[in-house]
Amino acid sequence: MFLMADIDKRKFRVISKGDYENRNDVTLIAELYNQSLELDNSAEAMLYLSNENKEQFNYVFSPFDNYYTLNLNKLPVGVYRYKATTKLGNNTYTDVGEFTVQHINNESLNLNANHRMLNRLAVNHGGNMYYPNQVDELRLKIFELDNLKSKIHYQDKFIGLNSLVYILITLLALLSIEWFLRKYFGNY
Repeated sequence: MFLMADIDKRKFRVISKGDYENRNDVTLIAELYNQSLELDNSAEAMLYLSNENKEQFNYVFSPFDNYYTLNLNKLPVGVYRYKATTKLGNNTYTDVGEFTVQHINNESLNLNANHRMLNRLAVNHGGNMYYPNQVDELRLKIFELDNLKSKIHYQDKFIGLNSLVYILITLLALLSIEWFLRKYFGNY
């Protein structure tokens, strides 16, 4: 019996998950091997990214330990193609690939309520779980709660015009101007 392993012999490679959710960050890892097949991150590695609309984005990988990492943050839904390049010594290395960002709605994956989990959640947070046939018990429990009593606070406050100095000064100024204009033009 023979065992054969498919070994990736590329000196520069970009590792991606292939499929990402739009609510998660897209993180890529790149590996560069020197002539001794040891990981080396001394050279600058670039990533050229394009989306379905042919928009181009340029990034630089960050060296981390003995490999490279690049966090693209959250990307819009779509198919992205990349070309990564680096130069080590006199040799230029390139890797191309693509990944997709998909919209996954976890709420639509399982539409059945997990009553055991809901009950455990209620008990852990000091609550109770009620089924549809226990609506009357729920109503009684709500009326027993002290922190749900309605409270009304009001305060009457009367302010006289004499306490509003600016309004009084403005009113006196307008009356003085009117008196002066009537006196001046003779319509008094």
